[in-house]
Amino acid sequence: MSKWRLPTQEVFSREELEFYSSEKCEECGRNVFVAVHEGDEDCNTITERLEEQGLTIRKCEQNDGKTIIHFDRCIFHVDKINEIWMENHGEYRKWIERREKGEKTEENFTVNWNEEFVKEFWRLIRKYRDVKHDKATNKGRWGILRGEKILHYYFALFVFPMFEKLKLNEYNINNETFVAPYSFSFWNGGDGIKFQYQVYFTKARFLGYADFRKSQFHEYVDFANAKFFNDAIFSEVQFLEDANFREAQFLSSVYFMGDRISSASFLKNAYFEDTSFLGDTFFTIVSFEEETVFRKARFVGKANFDLAKFSKKAD
Repeated sequence: MSKWRLPTQEVFSREELEFYSSEKCEECGRNVFVAVHEGDEDCNTITERLEEQGLTIRKCEQNDGKTIIHFDRCIFHVDKINEIWMENHGEYRKWIERREKGEKTEENFTVNWNEEFVKEFWRLIRKYRDVKHDKATNKGRWGILRGEKILHYYFALFVFPMFEKLKLNEYNINNETFVAPYSFSFWNGGDGIKFQYQVYFTKARFLGYADFRKSQFHEYVDFANAKFFNDAIFSEVQFLEDANFREAQFLSSVYFMGDRISSASFLKNAYFEDTSFLGDTFFTIVSFEEETVFRKARFVGKANFDLAKFSKKAD
């Protein structure tokens, strides 16, 4: 069992979290991430070890025999390759380092995630997904939905843990849109599995299995400079407007795949310029209807384009 957990009302009132300015969170006014350590270690010992793991501590306090750590970023932006989020983070770091050097490793690494923190991360994603952020009044300050005239979801620079998943036979469908039978990842129960506004995952990091299967992106989507550390699943995804994957990095396998019933579809322009595919890549039973750019893309693993359809010449 992990020694780390979320603060409770008995230890620390989450409604009274002190706000600290931080590099990546101050613009949207998010509070810093707070975690409680259960054990006999003091603040100095814990702080020194966590900083060696790349975390920055804003504040450490002892309360009723427990150590409460305030970090420099919110739960969305805080680094998650550490003992708080991953019980086997040391082995994971070594696996990532070897993959980034191009060394031969196991295709996937199974992370022992702190389920409490992962569950809280996605609960907050769903809670604030459609709260509009207003810079002028600072209302909806946790909001992910942005914009004045053109609304968009803003997940840029987010650090994603594992995704919450459904089994394939659990997806419902309504008017050609898949529907979530219960809450998971981005979706509340009953939601259509679709991003109806522009969505930005620019420079986001996906540390676990990233599962976008059966999603619809109704407006422009940006994965530029995003980094996928584990498998990325885009099976049966529909991109109705431009999709930008420029300079994205896929360290493991990536699947843009359809099946016998429906294909994965890029209905507008698809940009994979300077994209790195370090694992096996599958663009199978997929249609590209407009401009498709793979200029300077790097394929290290196997690349499978079986039954891919290009309506225009790919670059």
